[in-house]
Amino acid sequence: MIYGFRAYMAAAILGMSPLAINEASAETVASMKVTGVGNQGGQLYALLGSTPPGCSGAIVYHSSETQAGQYVMSILLAARLANSPLARIDYTVRPSGACWIDLIQL
Repeated sequence: MIYGFRAYMAAAILGMSPLAINEASAETVASMKVTGVGNQGGQLYALLGSTPPGCSGAIVYHSSETQAGQYVMSILLAARLANSPLARIDYTVRPSGACWIDLIQL
């Protein structure tokens, strides 16, 4: 479970109550290929070369309505266009199995 400052900040960034994050788990993966990117409504998504541990599928999400979301999208697009794996993705697995990006590194 995620508690404390990290949960509070993740909730603030995602526009959620910190209580909604407490039942989620935090994970990290390295060397992950981006096979596609997109945007639907208020969220962006990345299709990955394989399913990260804990996720219900090979897809991770982030809000596209924040400046941080714009930065995440630019990193995802750079990785996709360069056909270069992401060095690191930290993500939160929500109870539904959906995975939300907390940190991304090219």
